[in-house]
Amino acid sequence: MPALRIRLVGGEPVDYGVTIDSKRRFLGTSLEVGPLNQRWSGSVYFIRQTIDSTIDREAAGLEMRHFAPQVPSPRCSTTTRYFAG
Repeated sequence: MPALRIRLVGGEPVDYGVTIDSKRRFLGTSLEVGPLNQRWSGSVYFIRQTIDSTIDREAAGLEMRHFAPQVPSPRCSTTTRYFAG
């Protein structure tokens, strides 16, 4: 049975040495599933970034990963279906 994970992320970016008179924040979530057939996993995600409560960027998409024993690193493909900014 594949595992399901819900991940949440949020915060304020830090830029040392730069003072910007604005409030920047980000908030996102993803749902991860895998492994499927012991080789496939993936996730769907959404993230929103704001500056002073105004939406700066939004993105939603899908990421798929394939693991093969003979290949030293996993293959990954990411598609962003929606982006605004």
